[in-house]
Amino acid sequence: MPAEREEEPMMDIARGDKAVSRHLRDSLKLIRDKSDDPYFKSMVDDILAGRQSLREAAFSSTFERGLSPMFEAGLQKFEELSEEETQRMAQEGEAAFTRLNEQIEEEERL
Repeated sequence: MPAEREEEPMMDIARGDKAVSRHLRDSLKLIRDKSDDPYFKSMVDDILAGRQSLREAAFSSTFERGLSPMFEAGLQKFEELSEEETQRMAQEGEAAFTRLNEQIEEEERL
């Protein structure tokens, strides 16, 4: 008999879309792990555990302080991309969401 999986809290800004919610969760984990700010890390842990909403956190100075350096670096890299690279990345993102939706559907069937 398979063990029951604990349902992960839905990200409030995902509007019920499980793939978007999971993508946000995975992105937050990645960003948290790259941050040196203990307050930001704690806030992200609270969001992931469902103790704080992402919507509320997004308006806090702690969240802004934690994301700003990464956002600025990412924006600079994005601006350096060619149109072809941007389109390729968009297609890869769409394909990733398709795979994620398929994965979630498979997990729900089990």
